[in-house]
Amino acid sequence: TAPTVLNGPGLGLAGATTLELEVDSFLPTDVIGIGALREAGYNVVTWDPRGEWRSEGVMHLNSPDLEGRDMSHIISYLATLPEVA
Repeated sequence: TAPTVLNGPGLGLAGATTLELEVDSFLPTDVIGIGALREAGYNVVTWDPRGEWRSEGVMHLNSPDLEGRDMSHIISYLATLPEVA
C-alpha cells in the first residue's frame, strides 16, 4: 500500500495525465507534478471535473450537491482498493 494524493485540476484545466512532468507548467513551480509524486511512491488520482474536458454532464461550480458528491464517490471507490493507504 502507499499514501494516495488527490490531484484535482484548476478551473478550466484538464486532469493531469502526463507522468513525465516534474511540475505542471500551468501552475506555480512549487506545485509538484504527478510524475514526481509517483516516483516518490505515492498513488495519484486525477480527474476531470463534471462537465469539463473528458467528463460528462454540466459543470456546476462549487456545488456540494454535485461536485461534492462526485468527490465523495472518488473517495469511496479508493477506499475499496487494497493498494490505497
